[in-house]
Amino acid sequence: MEKLNMKEKKNYEVIKKWNEGLITFKSAQLKLGYSEQHMYRLKKLLKEKDKEGFIHGNRGRKPKITIDQSLSNNIVLYYRTEFQGFNFNHYKYMLEKEKNIKVSYTKIYNELTVKNGILSPKAKKSTRKKYKKMLLLRKKENKTKTEKEISKIASHQIALEDATPRLPKPLYAGENIELDASEFIFFGNVKTHLHLSIDASTNSCTGAYLDYQETLKGYYHVAYQILTKYGIPMKFTTDGRTIFEYMSKKMKSDEKAYFTQFKHACNTLGIDLKVTSKSQKKPRVEKYNQTFQDRLSHELRYKNITTIQGANEYLINTFIPEFNKLFATEITNKNSVFEKLSKQDINNLNYILATLSIRKFDSGNSINYKGKIYLPYSKDGKIVCYRNKTECTVIEAYDGNLYVQVYNEIFILKELQSSLNENESLEDYFEKINNTKPKTALPKPQSNWDKDNLDEIFEGINKEYKIYDNHNPKV
Repeated sequence: MEKLNMKEKKNYEVIKKWNEGLITFKSAQLKLGYSEQHMYRLKKLLKEKDKEGFIHGNRGRKPKITIDQSLSNNIVLYYRTEFQGFNFNHYKYMLEKEKNIKVSYTKIYNELTVKNGILSPKAKKSTRKKYKKMLLLRKKENKTKTEKEISKIASHQIALEDATPRLPKPLYAGENIELDASEFIFFGNVKTHLHLSIDASTNSCTGAYLDYQETLKGYYHVAYQILTKYGIPMKFTTDGRTIFEYMSKKMKSDEKAYFTQFKHACNTLGIDLKVTSKSQKKPRVEKYNQTFQDRLSHELRYKNITTIQGANEYLINTFIPEFNKLFATEITNKNSVFEKLSKQDINNLNYILATLSIRKFDSGNSINYKGKIYLPYSKDGKIVCYRNKTECTVIEAYDGNLYVQVYNEIFILKELQSSLNENESLEDYFEKINNTKPKTALPKPQSNWDKDNLDEIFEGINKEYKIYDNHNPKV
């Protein structure tokens, strides 16, 4: 006869004492916690089979749903080799698809996590902590530690994917420029956004600009300061919010793709753009955001500066030079990898730091852009006409001038003037506007401004950063 386990032995001894009148029914029931019906069932088993009646009927039997041990081993083996890093639901799907192994999620979880301490990449922090503690308890050197000490160790150890190790400081200026924007009341009673760039090697402020919102224009102003004063850096590091993501769904697709526009400008200049969601990856700009908020706001208040134009003038011409003297190492040719720009290259920045938008001509030969109506003019001041729904690219240059490129031709955009005077005929009106030659010089057409090329460029950038919308649908 098989030996009784602890529970079965307790049941046998309590029921035997009750049967022999050594204890009352109520006392026996309280000790075992069974119902009255089950108590009498156990008493009957005692009389019929004695000890054997208390052995569980499934003892030694293999459950019908038991999975072969070799299959359990394969679940662990496949995950550690071919499918390492898959979340468990995905791994369950791949086992059935690739290996023709159909098992439950619970089986996978038990084999990987419970038995082998392998956590899913999607495991919660509490689960990670729990199994970290379990693994620590298994180690020989931890046998003498109390549970409180083990819990403390488990609480302080985190997985590499949850950690943000300190990054080495770049050796040269221009290796990495950290970009960020912070919201604060710098002057007056209205919050504004400071767009800030800090060189990671020297802690120098390489550019800054105040605007009422965090905008592409703000970052373009910062980039222009960097490029004209220092040159082309190797890399920008920034976060993934606001202008580096899509804005409101109500905005036009090409106007929402601000990140794409900035990335496109960086690609043209040969600058690597690194986007991170962790502030620890750009610690210097995060730190000096606080310094600017503290010092700049007080200085602007002291100088009685209450306009954004005045604030930007003071910021660029006075505050940044003084900041760099106090907190930064001077950037020189010896400690810099900035690529200097020629005079011609600086002139081209006006068109590189541009906002590009896809538009169509309407039946009135005009283009609607940012709520205003514009007409296209050639370099000699004549209106140019295109058929309805002809696609084109509107270029808003860094200096604010507007151009339109249609195929391989480029024209100046002028806002549609007010209505005719009472005594002016339609012929006189068109003759007047045709003879008003625009003073702006025309840039040369560029292939990456062409509508078809622009679609291809933006689609490539959006796929790289997994950004999609109606203008750039996911394939």
